[in-house]
Amino acid sequence: MNISYNRDQLSKMKIPQLKELCIGFNLKKSGKKDILIDRIIQHTSQKHIEKPTPEPTVDLEFENKIWPAYSAWFSKTNYKIYKQTQPFKWELVSRSEIQETFNKYDYSKSPLRNDSLVPVPTTRTEQFIEMFFECIGGEWDEPQNDDGEWTESDQNEFIAHMKAVA
Repeated sequence: MNISYNRDQLSKMKIPQLKELCIGFNLKKSGKKDILIDRIIQHTSQKHIEKPTPEPTVDLEFENKIWPAYSAWFSKTNYKIYKQTQPFKWELVSRSEIQETFNKYDYSKSPLRNDSLVPVPTTRTEQFIEMFFECIGGEWDEPQNDDGEWTESDQNEFIAHMKAVA
């Protein structure tokens, strides 16, 4: 439990009460009243500021399987994915954006669940593939390379590659 005190509250306390607070906070209990008050205020205000930051979770399956498979296929085929940022301005979709989009993706809330013919993804790789295709034509433009458009054959090769490698 985080308790904070202000100077006015602490000034109304007697020195023995302030020393008891110091003992409760594992602080030194020596010194004059003003020093004890400063020590308690500093300690309790730090308690409110210093919140433990949660350890970032690393998606090992994404890092070790999904991303290497994805980047290998895109590198081999020389495809790139762009998104429009302003009228007539596009930029590459970054790895971090792809990962962040995947981290936020909830396949159970996908509109694809309304279609009984679309299978429910059973692996993280299938979830990634579904997220990827949902973003294509929406947030992201269709992949492009020097040969032009992303064909149905390319799409099928990509899916097969992802399922085989990841």
